[in-house]
Amino acid sequence: MSSLRSMSYKSPVGRLTLVASDVGLRAVLWPEDDPLRVRGVEGVKKGASEILTDATAQLDEYFAGVRQDFDLALDPVGTPFQRQVWDVLRSIPYGQTMSYGEQAGALGDSKKARAAGSANGKNPLSIVVPCHRVIGANGSLTGFAGGMAAKKFLLDLEQRHRGSRLPIRQGDEDPRLMEMFSKGLTGPGGEPLNIFGVLANHPDMLKRWLVFATHVLSKNTLTARDRELLILRTGWNCRSRYEWGQHVVIAQQCGITAKEIAAVK
Repeated sequence: MSSLRSMSYKSPVGRLTLVASDVGLRAVLWPEDDPLRVRGVEGVKKGASEILTDATAQLDEYFAGVRQDFDLALDPVGTPFQRQVWDVLRSIPYGQTMSYGEQAGALGDSKKARAAGSANGKNPLSIVVPCHRVIGANGSLTGFAGGMAAKKFLLDLEQRHRGSRLPIRQGDEDPRLMEMFSKGLTGPGGEPLNIFGVLANHPDMLKRWLVFATHVLSKNTLTARDRELLILRTGWNCRSRYEWGQHVVIAQQCGITAKEIAAVK
């Protein structure tokens, strides 16, 4: 049987309780949460785990406006229908909303709006599975386990940081990009690192940027470790989503641990 661990997380919308199994994040609970609202959290004990550490790090990034999507193993407990509803919630893009009717339509039955709303209310993974993005057909805020003030805060936060994002280009789209990406501009999986992939929408600009990037990466007196810690700290302070995301990957390649990256914030 999977053991459960929990830890407290201080957020701008109150002190949350994060619960994780050995498999994934089980729940994100509110300060005044109804103990009967969420299933599968009985017998939880306070303690640390890698899953909880990852969850706190990604929540930090979300509230700072540098993360739009969560990349966590999830282990919610629910009925098959509830899981379908929660999957629809995860499909709602950052900074956008969906009505209950639209959610029911996504489930394939527009008559299930009320049932979908009930399943939303049982969502055990608030914020991570974004039920706060579901609103009334007239645009009004509706029920939310964390309260209306928290729901408004989350929606306003996402609107502030939503911005417009250019697509990330791939090397096979342009011979010029193939040549430039071959010079170490990709991550472990061969995908372009995000800022370079975005700059690649303008290949000539990327080519000029590489002069500066090459100097920063190889022609300075800092060790790779110190360089990445400095860039991460600057990216965090400036709320630079692209820079932070890219240099987390590079920092890990330099041997910087997740705990050290979290300490930068």
